[in-house]
Amino acid sequence: MPDLAAVAGHRDAPVVVLIHGIGGNARHWTDPARLDPSNTWLFDLDARPERVRGIASSPPYAPGSVTPWTRALGDAGLTCITWCQTHPDDLLQYATAEAVGLLAALEAQVFAPYEADVAAYGGAVPPLALLCHSRGGLVARVALKQLGETGVPHLRQVVILCTPHHGSSMPKLATTYNDMLSNVIDLGTVGQQLPEPLRAVVARHLDPLLSDLANRVCEALLHSFGTLAQGPGLAELDPQSATLAALAGGEGALPGGATPASVGAIPPSSTITSARRFRRSTCWRRRALSWSSSWRARRG
Repeated sequence: MPDLAAVAGHRDAPVVVLIHGIGGNARHWTDPARLDPSNTWLFDLDARPERVRGIASSPPYAPGSVTPWTRALGDAGLTCITWCQTHPDDLLQYATAEAVGLLAALEAQVFAPYEADVAAYGGAVPPLALLCHSRGGLVARVALKQLGETGVPHLRQVVILCTPHHGSSMPKLATTYNDMLSNVIDLGTVGQQLPEPLRAVVARHLDPLLSDLANRVCEALLHSFGTLAQGPGLAELDPQSATLAALAGGEGALPGGATPASVGAIPPSSTITSARRFRRSTCWRRRALSWSSSWRARRG
């Protein structure tokens, strides 16, 4: 499993597995401000764009200006486990297989020996939690469905951030928008009907400017998933896809008596219930610290 990493927390603190979204990688959790701007959803809306001609985008956050999830959870004493999905842009089944393997290995190689130690020497077995972003929430749902009610007995909470449980029309909208601009708006034809001086203005200035605008809008639509992901996995996010229909069928309660929480997304009616409604603009660091504090309060 690529870049599998674990950062140990306090002995009795929860173990948190972080599942990234489509097109992403583990660095979205560990150091998002150092990602390439084309592979991140973090943009500093308060900062002025660089002085460039034409259309300008907000810059990404400067390195060190954002508290990563893993640092916020680690500061609260939680153990964090991250990995990079081998095929982050591909079909859901690939990421699901990795999640199933990881959760099964944790139960067999970490929690089972831990239970034996607790039985012999006392103490408590730490709970397991999943923290999922975007399509990572769908990965978790499919993985838990495959593992069944007894497959992850130590799971106690699933936290899902901005997951399109009912699908999303954004990838299709981006494609439709791009096709429309290519096939319907033909500035070259319009330019040929103009007098020579205006034709030159259109060719040299207006045409490149509108093309740049079109590309930036298309990228912004695709960036709604947290990264400019354009692989086969996007088709599965269509609300009418067979993948989403199959996921909803026969989905029951979460294994291990886990309690779910959904942030910034409409949850599936049968499994995930919204614990609290957050605005999408709410600071992620604040969410992390609030969630971590709730764990500490329960342990106390």
